[in-house]
Amino acid sequence: MIKGMCVLIGLILISAGCGEGNQLNDSNEESGDREEHEDQEEMNVDVQAEEIEGGLEIMITLDNKSDQSKTVTFMSGHQFDLRISRHGEMLYDFAEDMMFTQAIIEETIEPGEALIFSDTWGGYEEDTGEVTIQVKVLAEELEEANATESLTYP
Repeated sequence: MIKGMCVLIGLILISAGCGEGNQLNDSNEESGDREEHEDQEEMNVDVQAEEIEGGLEIMITLDNKSDQSKTVTFMSGHQFDLRISRHGEMLYDFAEDMMFTQAIIEETIEPGEALIFSDTWGGYEEDTGEVTIQVKVLAEELEEANATESLTYP
C-alpha cells in the first residue's frame, strides 16, 4: 500500500512538471508566432500575366520588402501552384501530371529583391475571354494569406 502511494505521488509530481514545461513552450511559441507574422508581412506575392505568341505567360513574384535577408524553404521542387479557370471551370492546373523532385530547397531573398517563378499556358487564345489566375507560393514560412494571389485577365 505504501509502495502504491509513493508511485502515485511520483506520477503526480512528474505530471505537474510536464505541465509547467508546456506552459513555457506555449509562451515561447506565441512570441515565435508574432515574429513569423511580422516576417510574413514583409514578404509579398504578386502575379502578372502577359499574352505572348502561343499562350499566356504568368509571372509569380515573391518580394522581400524588408531590410533583412529572408530565407524561404520549399519541401520539394513544387515551389508554386498555378491554376487558371473561367466561370468556375478549371482550364489549367500547373501541377497536374507533373513530377517534382523530393528535396528541401532553401532560397535566400536579399532586401528589396524577389524570387521569380514563371510558366506559360499554351491554351490561351484571343477568344478565350476573361480568366481567373490563382497562384500560391508553397514556402513553409508563408501563411495562406501571404502566399496566395489572384488575377483576372484580361
